[in-house]
Order: sequence, then C-alpha cells, then structure tokens
Amino acid sequence: MLGLSCVPQKVYETLYPFKPHFRCAQGRHFLLFCWLLTMLIADSGKGTLKELSRLVPPHIKYWALLRMVRSGWWSEQALIAEMSAQVLRHLPPPADGVLHLIGDATLKGKRGEQHPVGRKARLNEYARFCFGFEMVVLIASWGRFRVPVALAVVDPRYKGHANILFRRMIREFVPPAWTTQTIIEADAGFAATKTFHLDRISIGCTGQYRLR
Repeated sequence: MLGLSCVPQKVYETLYPFKPHFRCAQGRHFLLFCWLLTMLIADSGKGTLKELSRLVPPHIKYWALLRMVRSGWWSEQALIAEMSAQVLRHLPPPADGVLHLIGDATLKGKRGEQHPVGRKARLNEYARFCFGFEMVVLIASWGRFRVPVALAVVDPRYKGHANILFRRMIREFVPPAWTTQTIIEADAGFAATKTFHLDRISIGCTGQYRLR
C-alpha cells in the first residue's frame, strides 16, 4: 500500500470529464477506475490486477476491481477513443501535419488455461510458443509522441479477426484537426486484400498505406 487514503485530487479532476462512461453508480465504478489508474501510474511492475489491488486502501477489495473491469456497464473502446482524442488535441502538432497510424499485434501471456479467447501462439517463427491471447493496438505517432488510440482483443474462433479489427480501427479513427496527411504503417500480417481495398486508403511509393 502506498499510504493513500483517497484518490489524488489532480487525478480525479483530470478523469472527471470521462465519468459519464461509468454508468453503475452503485458499484462506484468511476472511483474504482480512478484508483486503478493511480496504481498503474505508481506501480513499476507488470501491472496485474492482483498486484495493484495490494496497493489500494484495505477497504477496496480485489473482487471489486475485478468486477468493475469485467462489467459490461462501461465500454473500454469508447473510453480509450475519447481519452486519446483529448490527448491528441492538447499535444503540440508536427510542423508538416503528418500523422502516423501504426498497427501492431501483441501477445499477452496468461497462466490459466481457461481464458475464453486464449490459445497457444507465438509472435514470429523464431519465438517460443506460449499460451495467451492476442491484441491489436493502433498507435498515433509523430515526433517523439506515441499515443494508443484503439485496442481490441483478437478472437481466434474468427478467421482473419486481427485484420477485421485493424480495418475497423482505421475506419473509426478521427484524426485531429491539424492533420494534413495520415500514413498508416503495419507489418505484413495486416496486409490483407480487403485492407488495401478500403475507400480511404491507397498505397504510397514507399510501400506504406496512406490515408487519403
């Protein structure tokens, strides 16, 4: 425990505009989210929910945090989209107005064998197999800034689900007003035919996707 008895005022005031996303007032999900984010900032470890629950005040139980995370009363996608839009709006824009959107797949390892979308996989042919679940991340980048703007879990039961999620992220992303050109970058795993056929995308001379 870090010795905090209440959420830092600066954290609460910064997150308050996003409170409407948490509709379960009885479960106090917004307050639990504030605590969770505070612990993620303070903890330098892996940031597992179990570890973070040891840092919060004793009256906040692990099961309460777990119930909040698993609850269907709030949309993590909508929350990430709004928070990232606020961050992009306040960061200094690049001089050329070029925004890079980077698509990436990451494998999150899990010890339990009962994860609903868990499977045996590896990131490349040289890496070891591990049991985990795959996630697709879309990152807005320019200069020294890297801002995650979308995140989704891949369901292995659907063929090509990672590419489907990637295309949906591209369609739904709204670039900041200062953007004059958006360059979409991704590895070969995202180079599906349907991705190239998106109305808003053409192929640049460098082999990168370019958003019109």
